[in-house]
Amino acid sequence: MEGLWSRIITPFSFAILMFLNISCQDVDTGPRILSFPGGVVVAGDGEIFLTIVNPPAVLRVNPDTGEVTTVSGSGVGTGPGFSFPRGLTIDNEGIIFVTDSDLRAVFSVDPVTGNRNIISSSSVGSGTDLRNPVDVAVELDGNLVVADPNLKALVMINPMNGNRSILSGDNIGRGTNFRAPVGVIVDDEGILLVGDQFRGAVFEVDPHTGDRNVISNRKIGNGPLFDQISGLALDTDGNIVVVATGGNNVIGVEILTGDRGVISGFLTGSGPFFQFPRAIAVENDGNILVFGNNNRILFRVNPISGNRTILAEIET
Repeated sequence: MEGLWSRIITPFSFAILMFLNISCQDVDTGPRILSFPGGVVVAGDGEIFLTIVNPPAVLRVNPDTGEVTTVSGSGVGTGPGFSFPRGLTIDNEGIIFVTDSDLRAVFSVDPVTGNRNIISSSSVGSGTDLRNPVDVAVELDGNLVVADPNLKALVMINPMNGNRSILSGDNIGRGTNFRAPVGVIVDDEGILLVGDQFRGAVFEVDPHTGDRNVISNRKIGNGPLFDQISGLALDTDGNIVVVATGGNNVIGVEILTGDRGVISGFLTGSGPFFQFPRAIAVENDGNILVFGNNNRILFRVNPISGNRTILAEIET
């Protein structure tokens, strides 16, 4: 237990971190992204999948027991190895797609065998090269969309041939430009929802035109500001939940108004505290999953009370 609690932030250390923290909201500080690697996604059957970087792998977490097993990487599965796996998503066939920032590539992973295949990179597929693929989502038509903060763009990828094209970014689509898109999800109508770390904003993006519309930031909607967005997800009511690394909290966003409210954080909810939470997903029953604390702790959050429990701790 000593190792576990040494990675859980105390109120005193939280206050120090908040005092020292430098917010990146609406500040163009270049390509350095303050969120760290690690993704989480929930499959249709409720199983949970994570990415970690030490060692680089995709893991499976049993939602009932918290048991952790390796799906791919660390000697499991064949094919090119991961280097710096980041975001991940699952298509309707159960195939896992993983972005790798070091390799500037997107992998497909067989969830049964763990076999890996690079489906798009500088040497696979044509079009704009990825520079820092951080997150990935599956569009309704089966194409992939990747958030790349170094390109300041969303990149569409055909998973069959790996071809890439800018879906939304500078000179593609109208509206406020991205500065550092780090999270992307697709709603039931196919609209893309994007978290931009440097803008401190959530965007709505038309998948056909690439047009961008800010739906929540310091000027749109009431409530606490986003402090270093690192991921977002849709809750069971169709609203957005955002994990903010700088604020060490989870913020709910009402899509129609942009209003924001803290769901769980230092002053909201009980249980062990987040420490630099980095990824977020929502389970089928509405509970929220947050992956953080140096990519070693998977929290389960009650969306009503904000109470936090530890579902799994990832051993090194």
